[in-house]
Amino acid sequence: MIKIVGTIAFILWGMVEMTIAQDKMVHLRFEPQYKGHILFQSKSTNQEDLLKISRFRWYLSNFSLLKEGVVVWSASQKHYYMDAAIDSTMRVDWAIPKNVDYDALQFNLGIDSVTNTSGAMGGDLDPTKGMYWAWNSGYINLKLEGTHPLCPARKHKFQYHLGGYSGKLNSLQRVVLPTSETSAIVEINLDAFFQAVDITRTYQIMSPSEQAVALSQIAASLFSIQHEKL
Repeated sequence: MIKIVGTIAFILWGMVEMTIAQDKMVHLRFEPQYKGHILFQSKSTNQEDLLKISRFRWYLSNFSLLKEGVVVWSASQKHYYMDAAIDSTMRVDWAIPKNVDYDALQFNLGIDSVTNTSGAMGGDLDPTKGMYWAWNSGYINLKLEGTHPLCPARKHKFQYHLGGYSGKLNSLQRVVLPTSETSAIVEINLDAFFQAVDITRTYQIMSPSEQAVALSQIAASLFSIQHEKL
């Protein structure tokens, strides 16, 4: 009996090794950058830069790999919570079949309407992460906060909480980035965001709105891929 169990275990381990051998790893690292520095990772400060970012969090979902516009592989994990202040959330790693050939990475910035209407969930979607409004408003797709002396809000604080999933207020954005590499850095250019947004006029978005959709479109354009080995 023991010999039979040992034989079965050996066969199963052989199958696991064969599966691993047939896979290749894909590694992505996300780097939000502002003024040439990775956000929250540089202790140096520019005294001339009046804008200060204190919080940057967002959701990415439905990752897939494309070949000539056709999906050839999709990640089993649907939702990824990312916080620029927590380095462990800045990496995404997958094992994909070796025969998968792709030329682009595709994902959504935000959470889809089906998930939003399912109520608060656990894991990366846990409301304790501070990215959930309520059942009727759903998840916050992106949260960007900080201060600027020209911001007319109390204590000069700007708050961009971008979300919304219904009709014209659906702020979900699709991002497609060209890549065929297994290791890459995905940069998020926050300089471009603040160049596109007039912080003296638009500084507080705290619920689904047409402004939230417009800023979500700007946010989706901030992503670019750098083909570097990690």
